[in-house]
Amino acid sequence: MRRCARQAAAPARVAVQRLHQHVAEVLDALLAGTPPMNRIGAAVEAHRHVALQLSDFATAVIRDSGQIPEEIRTRHSAEEAKYGTLWRGLIQDADADGGIRSDLDLRTAQRLVMGALNWTAEWWNPEHDSFDTTVRTARSTVLHGLNSRSRLTDPRTD
Repeated sequence: MRRCARQAAAPARVAVQRLHQHVAEVLDALLAGTPPMNRIGAAVEAHRHVALQLSDFATAVIRDSGQIPEEIRTRHSAEEAKYGTLWRGLIQDADADGGIRSDLDLRTAQRLVMGALNWTAEWWNPEHDSFDTTVRTARSTVLHGLNSRSRLTDPRTD
């Protein structure tokens, strides 16, 4: 078991590195001055692109991350933390620009976005759901859910 865990640790780190690298490259390619909410949209698309089309292994790691033995999880948690830092920066930049709803907790919002993006690998089937429709819907859901112009009333406070 320990040998299998050690053998799985390197590919798991590589999958997270690959995901992080692709999203970072897409963000770096955007024009200077791209609004923060547009950067989040681009990151959503890039994340989905890797997780659903480019890397079956990245999808497997995302899908099974809760099942990874603790020994492996601690080894690649540094990579996950780096990727989380990228997303935290995107959310914070959008918030500083006035793009994030004031009623949202930024940390919770980031975790919900990442959870939703990662969970897609559990149910997405290219035979039933087109990649483009799935990405477009994910982008719209994330952006409208975070966007400060998407003010919904809370029936508990009305």
